[in-house]
Amino acid sequence: MSSLLEQAPTVPRPRAVPAATAQPSVVRRVPEPKPESGQTTVIRPAQRGPRRWIGILLILAVLLIAAGIVSALVLDQRLAGAPAPVASGQPSAPASPAPSAKPVKLVVVAARDFDPQADPPEENPGQVALAYDGNPKTRWTTVTYIGSPKLGNLKRGVGLVIDLGSAQSVREVGLTLSGKGTNVQFRVPKNNPSQTTDPPMGSDKRWRTVASESKAGRTATLTAKEPVTTRYVLVYLTSLPKEGKGYRGGIYEVEVRQ
Repeated sequence: MSSLLEQAPTVPRPRAVPAATAQPSVVRRVPEPKPESGQTTVIRPAQRGPRRWIGILLILAVLLIAAGIVSALVLDQRLAGAPAPVASGQPSAPASPAPSAKPVKLVVVAARDFDPQADPPEENPGQVALAYDGNPKTRWTTVTYIGSPKLGNLKRGVGLVIDLGSAQSVREVGLTLSGKGTNVQFRVPKNNPSQTTDPPMGSDKRWRTVASESKAGRTATLTAKEPVTTRYVLVYLTSLPKEGKGYRGGIYEVEVRQ
């Protein structure tokens, strides 16, 4: 038995590899390939920062230069419009206001009496020319009304229709009147006065009031807020001054002005 054991071959046991001999894993950094000639180089975000700041600085510089140019232009314009400096010891004279344009008198070609509520519709037609003959001592008058200055409560008014010959720009009407206390109106045709070639003589309602004055004295100036283009102007008396035993109005001179 002992001989058999001695003759049995010996089987070698596997040996454990020590832990210290284990090979550590090695991480290698592979270099990025350099771009060949003709290829586009990709710029990574980390490399774009400096160029971005340079672009912002350039934009700010351009804006500052533009602002400086605009400021210089504005200052130059202000200096150009500024008054010249006054020498020391000499007081500056106040600027005189620009003279206002003097109204231009228009030529009166013809005139007609206006009395649409009468029968016949007349109000001393033979005197009409005296109201624009240039003589301040002659006049056109109404008839005498009794009982009330409102034309005896018989009519809304009477007057003169002035013909300028063609449509003109009219701003005011100047009157020299008789007595004190006349109510007077400056009227033009109600519908399209610049194109009216035949004055509406049938009713005062076909005329619109542009300007008026109450209780006028010896003179009156009726001025429109805005010039009106018209050929015909109606001077309309709605209340008359006291004269004698009744009430009678009169116009010594009438002027139509631009």
